[in-house]
Amino acid sequence: MNYYDKKDGYFNKFEATDLTNLSEEAKQHIRDKVPESGLYNVAKKEALESLLLVENIVETIGWSLDYSALKISSKNNKLLK
Repeated sequence: MNYYDKKDGYFNKFEATDLTNLSEEAKQHIRDKVPESGLYNVAKKEALESLLLVENIVETIGWSLDYSALKISSKNNKLLK
């Protein structure tokens, strides 16, 4: 998020670039903390649970789910912007 128009007031000494930089620093801080938070493992577990649910649903109507092409990386991937 970039700030272009910001009204300065008596108590507001931030410039638009200060707010833009603060926003970027906050995003980077979150990106740095996610790998150690365990969110990757939670997401992986929920993805597998969802696949099992879909597999059970399609089996009830006589179909089979082929997810042999599914690849789950064991390493933590970098977050995309």
